[in-house]
Amino acid sequence: MKKGFLFVLVLALVSGMCLSFMPTPALATDTDDQTTASVATGNTTDKEYELVNGVNILKEGQDELTFNIKDGQALMISGQEVTDPLVFKNCTFNLSGGTVKISDNQDGISYNNGEVVTKLWIGGNVQFENCRFITADGATKTTAAGYDAAIYFFGGDIQLKDCDLNATGYNGQFLGLYGRTGAVTFDHCHISTLNNKNGWSYAMYGGSVLKLTNQSTMTAKGMSTDSGNINAFYSGDNRTGYDAIFVEDSTIDFSDNQAGGFAINNVNIHVDNSTIKVNNNLGNACNSGYWMVNDSTIQMNGNRGGHALSCIGFEMTDSTLEVLHNGYAGVYIQSRDSSLTNGKVDIRCNGERLLSYSAGDVWLNGHTLTVSGTTTSNGHEGALWLGGVGRTGSVVTTGNAQVVAYDLNANAADNLKSNTSPVLTNANIALDNETDEHTLFLNPFMETGYARGNAETSASNNDADLFEDDRVTDRNDMIGAENAKIGVLTTAQLGHHIYDFAKGEVVSTATQNAYGVLRYQCTECAQYIDHTADHSNSFDCEGTYIYAPLVSFNFDKNTEDEVTNMPANQTEIIYGNQASEGEAPEREGYQFIGWYVDPEGTEAFDFTSSLTTPLTTVYAKWVPQTTYVVEHQYYTSTNGGEYVLDGSYTTDAVYGNIGDTISASTIEQLPVYNDVTYTFDHASEDIVLVEDAAQNKIILVYHRDVTVDIDVDPEEPMTPDEPTTPEEPEETDPVQTGDQTPMMMLALGLTISALGIAVSVKKRIS
Repeated sequence: MKKGFLFVLVLALVSGMCLSFMPTPALATDTDDQTTASVATGNTTDKEYELVNGVNILKEGQDELTFNIKDGQALMISGQEVTDPLVFKNCTFNLSGGTVKISDNQDGISYNNGEVVTKLWIGGNVQFENCRFITADGATKTTAAGYDAAIYFFGGDIQLKDCDLNATGYNGQFLGLYGRTGAVTFDHCHISTLNNKNGWSYAMYGGSVLKLTNQSTMTAKGMSTDSGNINAFYSGDNRTGYDAIFVEDSTIDFSDNQAGGFAINNVNIHVDNSTIKVNNNLGNACNSGYWMVNDSTIQMNGNRGGHALSCIGFEMTDSTLEVLHNGYAGVYIQSRDSSLTNGKVDIRCNGERLLSYSAGDVWLNGHTLTVSGTTTSNGHEGALWLGGVGRTGSVVTTGNAQVVAYDLNANAADNLKSNTSPVLTNANIALDNETDEHTLFLNPFMETGYARGNAETSASNNDADLFEDDRVTDRNDMIGAENAKIGVLTTAQLGHHIYDFAKGEVVSTATQNAYGVLRYQCTECAQYIDHTADHSNSFDCEGTYIYAPLVSFNFDKNTEDEVTNMPANQTEIIYGNQASEGEAPEREGYQFIGWYVDPEGTEAFDFTSSLTTPLTTVYAKWVPQTTYVVEHQYYTSTNGGEYVLDGSYTTDAVYGNIGDTISASTIEQLPVYNDVTYTFDHASEDIVLVEDAAQNKIILVYHRDVTVDIDVDPEEPMTPDEPTTPEEPEETDPVQTGDQTPMMMLALGLTISALGIAVSVKKRIS
């Protein structure tokens, strides 16, 4: 080995060339033990660093190299100089095969506990720029030790910029931080595991510090285990109460894992301008840590087996917190007072694995949650939505801050949840006024107002469906007229869920002995009915409902005769509301008087009254109608003479209601009689219909004036007929012709004069 090296050195000196060479890998015993590996898939370089079996040590930075760390091989990168970091640029690290145990003296390098198991150990002052770290198919841990990790970061200032770290199908712990000093910083890096098995995707031990900055991402999806519990991110217990995790302008997403999300010891977690999602996992979304969150979003939804944000405590400012549909508690404050300032918060529908308030939405555990500043939520603009809050402690709102919350102590008399005390006495509650009230079926087996069922005896489920309460033997136990308990709860009192009160669904209509049922669905739960089809590690919900009583209102025509224009029965009236009267029905020959509570028509129904019995029937009251006729009279005046009745026409009898006024001005005029046209003259006065139809008559009078020529013999002057006066029609106001005597004298004189003129003319003509 030494001879080969000296030969090369002499050759370089003789030729005047400068030789750059790779450091000799540790534990290499002979050059024959070193094998050249092929370039890994995805390799972006054309140079490969040769490794030997066992532990290889590298104390110099490299550019554009590929490190194929195969089965039986491990690489230790150690930056010894604090002021002179090792720098790796554009390098690829392919990790395949099993991890390798590192023990004993490794060229004086200090490493954790005197023994580690890894593929790639990095410690000291080291920097990586635009590098890739990839596990190959079949890469695996070789021990069950906590210090067995594919990539093992030890103490020191380790920085990664624009790097990708990816494990697909890795069996074991992918990335671990074990340092007692310094920090591991990921600057615009993308870190991911997909289908990681039987180990944490990411872990921290011994007081290490993690920093994600500048749009870095850290994801874990599809994790699984053959046995035991695993989490996407684990933090050990060697050191507590320090600033351990910094997430700035970055994203973390641990979703759809057969695992939990964060399992962290009592350390401080700083989140600024970032997004953290932990959704649809088998275990807890988070356990422990003190969270300091600013201008960020935290979403923890659909985690089946545990709490969502279970933590030491938190301080959240100008941030969004969404915690929905988790198996146990939504937010579980372990040991410190916490605060929400200027936030958007939606916490509800938690405890859904057992549909149980035993978990609740916010669990204070004797601590104070202070809400201040501008508050809002997706559920209600202007207020944080905290849902069901217990067991002891206090929610305190300051200024104009509001919360939508339900105190689980409200059901203390029924021991729905044990060991509770009031927690909302210092909170400004929204959606808790008269305008927010809803009339509902309440559980009749409970003393306190509760719109759900209590199935603790059979299913440890005190948020069961109302009809699945342990004590229900028949639906009428809840909706029967004799058994139903009907009361009012506000939206806030129902705030453990969120219901769409604009879209009730009719389940059944009322009968004589039972109320109808209108159900309102929790809109959040509705999204989880078939949830496991896409998120197998989450859980399904059968749907969560509350129920409102309906009453029916029937109209009875109260006769065997045909009746038209009957109003339809009303079968979907909310309990306590009024019925609509509708239009009046019609029955030939009868007058509709109104709707009455009895068939005999002794008491009229009050349509302004509230309906509270399951079925109300009203009966039509009828009285026989009267009739009236219209007589049309026609008169003619000939040559200015008296008006003579030519004839009349009387219409068929028309039905009308006694007491109705018939106006003559509304009667259709018929000016043509016997093909002769007349002029309307006048009508009798309006009439009020009376029971005696003979008195119900209106007369319309028409007239015409005609002039005819009269032939007179001059030898025998014509003597005019005696004028006649038309017979006065009964109960009419006849056409006014005035005093007839002067007119007749005038006519007579004119006639005589005319005759004389005619005779004179005739004499002249003759």
